[in-house]
Amino acid sequence: MNLNRSLLKYSLSLPLVTIPAAVVAMAPNFAQAASDVTISGVVTDAKSGEKIKDALVILQCSCLQGQREMTTNADGLYTFRNLPQGKYTIQVLVGQANVNKSVDVPAGAKFRANFQVDPNNKFRIDVVVTQKVRTDAANVTRVKMDEVRNVPIGGTSRDFTAVVDMSPTASRDAAGVRLAGTTGAESKYVVDGQNATSPAFGTVSATIVQEFIEDVEVLEAGYDAEYGGGSGGQVRARRIGGTNKFRGTVLLRFSPRVALPRFVAQTDEALRVAEVRDYEGQGVFTLSGPIVKDKLFFAFGIAPEGQKNSLIQSFYRRRDKDRSGGYEDCAYQNGTNDCVANGNYIDSVKFAEQKFRTGNWDMQFFATLDWQITPKHRLRLGGGTIPQFRRSSFRQPPGSEPNAFGTNPQQSIGGTSRVAQGVVNDTFGSSYGNGTQVGLDYEGRVADDKLEIDAGVYYSRNRSIDAWKLDNPNLKNIPLTQETDSQGRNLFDLLDRDGAVRLVNGVDQACNNANLPGLTCPTRTWLSGGLGTYSNSTQDRVGGNLALTHFLSSKRAGSHQLKYGTEIDSVRFSQDSRYSGSNESDFYSNCPAGQKGGGEWCFDPTKGPNGTYGINTANRVNNNRAIFVDSDNPDARTSFGFGRARLEQGDLRAIASPIGAGARVPSYNATLVTQNYGIFLQDKWAILSNLYLNVGARWELQDMRDVLGKRNIFIYDNVAPRVSLVYDWTDEGKSRLYASYGWFYNQLPVLLNSRAFGGLVNVNRSYRQSDCATPVLIGGEAKERNVNGNPTEYCTDFNSSTTGLTAGTVVPRLRGMYNQQFQVGYEQEVIEDLVLGVNWLHTDLGRAVEDVSTNGGLNFIIANPGESVSAADIAKQQAQCTELQGKFDGAAMDDPQRDVYARELNRCNFLADAFGKVGSLFSKPIRNYDAWTFKLNKRFARNWILQASYTYSRLIGNYDGFVSRNTGAINIGASTQYDIPELVRNSYGPLFDNRPHNVKLDGFYSFDLKKAGRFTLGASVRYQSGTPISIYADNNRYAGQFLVYVLPRGAGGRIEPTYYANLSLSYAYPLPGELELELTARLANLTNNKAVLRVDEIYSYSFGRAIAGGDLEDLKHSKIQSSNAPTSFFQRGILPKQGNFGVQTVFQQPIQAQFELRLRF
Repeated sequence: MNLNRSLLKYSLSLPLVTIPAAVVAMAPNFAQAASDVTISGVVTDAKSGEKIKDALVILQCSCLQGQREMTTNADGLYTFRNLPQGKYTIQVLVGQANVNKSVDVPAGAKFRANFQVDPNNKFRIDVVVTQKVRTDAANVTRVKMDEVRNVPIGGTSRDFTAVVDMSPTASRDAAGVRLAGTTGAESKYVVDGQNATSPAFGTVSATIVQEFIEDVEVLEAGYDAEYGGGSGGQVRARRIGGTNKFRGTVLLRFSPRVALPRFVAQTDEALRVAEVRDYEGQGVFTLSGPIVKDKLFFAFGIAPEGQKNSLIQSFYRRRDKDRSGGYEDCAYQNGTNDCVANGNYIDSVKFAEQKFRTGNWDMQFFATLDWQITPKHRLRLGGGTIPQFRRSSFRQPPGSEPNAFGTNPQQSIGGTSRVAQGVVNDTFGSSYGNGTQVGLDYEGRVADDKLEIDAGVYYSRNRSIDAWKLDNPNLKNIPLTQETDSQGRNLFDLLDRDGAVRLVNGVDQACNNANLPGLTCPTRTWLSGGLGTYSNSTQDRVGGNLALTHFLSSKRAGSHQLKYGTEIDSVRFSQDSRYSGSNESDFYSNCPAGQKGGGEWCFDPTKGPNGTYGINTANRVNNNRAIFVDSDNPDARTSFGFGRARLEQGDLRAIASPIGAGARVPSYNATLVTQNYGIFLQDKWAILSNLYLNVGARWELQDMRDVLGKRNIFIYDNVAPRVSLVYDWTDEGKSRLYASYGWFYNQLPVLLNSRAFGGLVNVNRSYRQSDCATPVLIGGEAKERNVNGNPTEYCTDFNSSTTGLTAGTVVPRLRGMYNQQFQVGYEQEVIEDLVLGVNWLHTDLGRAVEDVSTNGGLNFIIANPGESVSAADIAKQQAQCTELQGKFDGAAMDDPQRDVYARELNRCNFLADAFGKVGSLFSKPIRNYDAWTFKLNKRFARNWILQASYTYSRLIGNYDGFVSRNTGAINIGASTQYDIPELVRNSYGPLFDNRPHNVKLDGFYSFDLKKAGRFTLGASVRYQSGTPISIYADNNRYAGQFLVYVLPRGAGGRIEPTYYANLSLSYAYPLPGELELELTARLANLTNNKAVLRVDEIYSYSFGRAIAGGDLEDLKHSKIQSSNAPTSFFQRGILPKQGNFGVQTVFQQPIQAQFELRLRF
């Protein structure tokens, strides 16, 4: 036996490098405890299956004084007894074979490590072993990327987050991955120990190709107090690292479109647009290896990716189906005559089509540097970046907020079809984004391995620039004009007015022929002029963490793993959002010497105790604005633009005249900062060798600052208890009977701070187009007020409304949003490498944070709905109102401050009233999730792997969360549910993602063809229930948003179940040396299933009322809410049904294909 091949002569550092940091942190690792660990196993011949006698087994651990050795007996058995707990490397040497397994062994464990070896295989094999059954109560799915690449999970998506779907309770909403019944904005994402969650939105901010990732852990429920910052799950990934051997991958990936896209275009609009993917290509190169053997290792990778899309602009004309010589309008009930079958719109045919090339390109890059200082101390420096470029059409209807808020559903076409708002021919350009992350991590053991230290610092930046480069840069200098007509205007007339008839072949004949029976090419919304709204934003995060683990043991008290630590991060969110338009340069240099500002406002710091603002809009105005026109009264124009807060005075109120007329500025520019702190303490107590009690608590604090840097929200009492109990009746790590209970707090996204305290001011004005038809004399010089239909800065407009006249407000002692969880379960290793489990998980929403209005949507306050404000705080607010009332009464009638006092007094009275009602006017938000899961986990062995689960669940309540179900926008601080009680009625029922049945099946089998290579077949199958259907009508307070539940939530039935099967085929051929060439083909939605994902849930376009506890039979008796008498309950008019109610609006993606060529070395 050649003992020179022992690990002392090889590398002890390899397992320390390859074991993920998350595993190191989570495993119950009791070094220097009582010597009660047993490690045993059997060594067999991999080919013949015979037991191998006299194989040398070497045991290595920093917890031992030197290595231990023994040889196997005639039955191939080896046993090491009376060992301390610790990180062990077990090495088997027989013939030419050299096989190593690395594992964390807890106190009292009887660990079994069997080896199947080929004595003739001269290559060293290293395996990192994870426990088959955990000794804590966490509900965890661990995914090794090197294995899952053979499973077509996520279809053609190769992003690391695609594998999260393997978790039993995982699903998706418009914001991302949902875990354990929470929304896509409630989980925390961590890469290499660094927070990769978007600080602005709470969703994942890192895009990383799977080849850059070594493994991913998904913690769904029951995890320990050391993990926080999210009320849902934890997704923790680790990038690949280097070893003592050079390894690498060269990969080419191509995804063509193999089926026609599925679009829904139920409209008679003349102009429609769709963006479809033509193909996508990606290359990946990774390389890792040693810089200094056993000491310093590197890994890096680069992955360029491009996607070609086609933006298709289609032109339609109405069809006179019944040849009546006209087009008959369609009633709410499905019409006949000229209407399309089963629809409430007139039939149409395409007469022209144009295609424009769009798409995106990005370049991912990562690098890691691992320094094994000593066997007990390690440093990792790592990070990555991904510049992204997207070519698209940028003239879109403006939203109600800056684009950086992500709430404008029309900001990007996003791969779906929709009604167009004007020709896109000259509106193309590129946006730019970049995400960068870098961090330094340390792991080490000191004090004779009785103390473990984990520490890290990191920095990340995410940038986004809309309209970074435009084909026509002048679009940024022209105001946008949006014209709407409820009946529609002729497409030809609009094109002719904008001089664009030449852009559309055949439009004259199709839309302007004298023989046409009527309005043949209706266009209800038309955009012209400039770009509209666009934004630049930067999200910076600096953070660090420190955790200390003490390993304690005594015969009476058992073994303890006492861990405590802290986590801190500081978030900075900067944005610049503006409307297109421009002014001459001298417009902003009009303030007298010594004053600040320019344009419409100037600030004189010498007047008054705090300075004075002056506003001048007499002859010129800021021209960064969007113009809205109603074709029924085209001369009346409304303009939207951004205002500004009184930052020079340290005041968040808008710069405005005493009567509330705000000053408009070029852009909304704000920087907001939030600090998050977390402190935890936990004890993992091994009461017996097979009985574990985990007890801990986490204290989280959040300090949110306004645009002035002042504290506006400080949540200091987020204390989250965690407790779990685990029993292993086999006493061999083969079973787990467990229960856990805990609270999990969610960090509030910075977007809440932006809305409430970011100094956002909207200035709405109006003017008459006829007043700007002719030039105006300014200083004896004629100035144009209108150029090509677009207003210039000399076309002055006049105040209609200004927001932000009073500052945003929070209830006293606002408390954080949290979920509480309880689970019980059992797992058993029934045969080697096969674990069966059953689990019941209950999650309920303990508290929510929302914007609330107690006066019908006129004023808002950030609060915990359903939780009362203390009597002392109400009395304090009332005292302030009394003081303001005195100032108002004492002001002279001609005092300009009287109007200011009046606004502040109204605001104060609202707050005093709101503080008294916020706990009783609205029902407390409810969201209850119960899931019963049966799962099977066959670990990779004997060439195959299988993971399967069946979950029966229910998700009921009256509150989905702060994610818009349709757009994925984070609407915290802007939602409408708690504005008026009418919107809460009937809101209790099955929530949007309530899917009772969910089946998941993932696995692969690899056929060993010996010298001919390897053939692998992988599959991913999903079946899930459809989502509930609710029945909505409109509301007079928020017309056009259809927020009223006519019947209780979910009363409209349920969408049909969804299923799909993905297939993966790969063939790997061995080349000389250690090279391997592999060809892979993937098919997503193999059966080309066309499941319906969403239907039109709007029952009526009319104003309606909630029928408390009603059912479908009650719809025929439901009444219209009269806009003239909205408070009168009894009405005569029956609520009319609109023809598209229940019509399918979103379909499952069609069959997709992907091909890969991979060279491994």
